[in-house]
Amino acid sequence: MIIGRVVGTLLGWLAFRHILGAVLGFIAGLYFDRALGRTLAGGAGGKLDERLKPLFMQLLFTSLGHLAKADGRVSQAEIDHTEQIISQMGLDAEGRKQAIQWFQQGAKKEQDYRALLDEFVHLSGNRPGLRRMLLEMLVQLTLADGRIEPGEEVVLIDIAAALGVPKAAFRLLLEQIKAQQHFQQQRAGEVQGDALADAYQALGVSEDDSDQTIKKAWRKLMSEHHPDKLIAQGVPDAAVREATERSQVIQAAYDMIKKHRKKR
Repeated sequence: MIIGRVVGTLLGWLAFRHILGAVLGFIAGLYFDRALGRTLAGGAGGKLDERLKPLFMQLLFTSLGHLAKADGRVSQAEIDHTEQIISQMGLDAEGRKQAIQWFQQGAKKEQDYRALLDEFVHLSGNRPGLRRMLLEMLVQLTLADGRIEPGEEVVLIDIAAALGVPKAAFRLLLEQIKAQQHFQQQRAGEVQGDALADAYQALGVSEDDSDQTIKKAWRKLMSEHHPDKLIAQGVPDAAVREATERSQVIQAAYDMIKKHRKKR
């Protein structure tokens, strides 16, 4: 948008009849254009949220249905797992019914899933946090049974590519989320293992990294999963709750690393 700069430059020239006046008018017009742009974006954002939030949930459960069918059939275990996800997200009776319908549609019709993904990518173009949250939730939910089947990984890589995440970055995210889940299970006493090693991997760092590097990685992850930022990006409330729980795991991992390093 350049209307403010054009008008400002002309008015500045007419007022002062000097190049300095034109420059001052251009600068004033630049600030006007930016303010107007933010105002218009804010107004459009509200309308986008009305479509993006339900689209996020629809794509989430449709994709889960498509992922469940990736190995050729939808098992009862996968159906039970989806029911568990719905309960954890705190969906009401109507939300539960809708989520199940979306899951069933995703398992039956791939074109529906692709059309939804394309629409979501188009509408969320200036909201990277929303796209990242969708991918993270799909990875987390697919990993809930402790593994990702080859067919599921192919689908997730395809979704990641559509969301602008390269394969290498997706694999790093996958390993990071695996470590976060394993770390959480160890804290709950559900599994045994090297909790400290998982803590480092949960933050996407290594034991050889400096305190400053580790702190920077922790801050970045906590910022990405901050509820206020996610809400501003248009992330639905149910997904924000999931992100908040993940941030607690990230914080616990960082606390363990700090405690261990103080003893060295």
